[in-house]
Amino acid sequence: AWGEVARRLAHEIKNPLTPIQLSAERMRRKYLDSMSADEAQILDRATHTIVQQVEAMKEMVNAFSDYARAPDIEIGIFDMDKLVHEVVDLYRAQESGIDIVLTSDPTMPMIEADIGRVRQILHNLIRNATEALETTRNGRIDVHVSAAEVDGVNVLQIKVEDNGPGFREGSLNQVFDPYVTTKPKGTGLGLAIVKKLVEEHVGSIRAYNNTEGGAVISIRLPINEAAREAVISKSPGRGDKRRERA
Repeated sequence: AWGEVARRLAHEIKNPLTPIQLSAERMRRKYLDSMSADEAQILDRATHTIVQQVEAMKEMVNAFSDYARAPDIEIGIFDMDKLVHEVVDLYRAQESGIDIVLTSDPTMPMIEADIGRVRQILHNLIRNATEALETTRNGRIDVHVSAAEVDGVNVLQIKVEDNGPGFREGSLNQVFDPYVTTKPKGTGLGLAIVKKLVEEHVGSIRAYNNTEGGAVISIRLPINEAAREAVISKSPGRGDKRRERA
């Protein structure tokens, strides 16, 4: 019920945002060149602020909608090494000045999971790290992906770490809560969405600060259906959220 309310609310908020943005851009084009220097500067600053803040609101509404959305999970078989290279290459192409280093094992077995959700996990983690490095010189993000056996269960391990300021002391137990953020441009939903997607795969996630500085997000996802069933059998409550989606 809350998910349906959230989706409708996001839709209603998003509807007026585009005409607001288009109107500001139209005013800018029509009047900017015909004004005096002082008036043009005011209009330029005002319309730029409107457009910028509308874009920020759109991002927040999209994130809110993603967090509320709960479509059925679609399990498929895919190459995780190929997927993580595709996602990382997208962020490298943005020329943000941040060095993104990927360590992935090309001999990993094929993964049984929802490829759309796993792609979203990677996007959110790298974007979150990128935003955290906005004020850091020589920013670096390390992405590690590998397969392993943990407590007798075959898992996919994803770790994203950066050399930014890290998590604030005392906030580690809140980093996955909705609308909790320390970043000026953050919506507070990125890591909350990641946690939700991980739980839908009966996985685990944790956040901590690197001893050398910077934040680390570590994720373990069961590598296939047999591994997910093994996790559920060891902790029966872990499968409740996934069964609700079935």
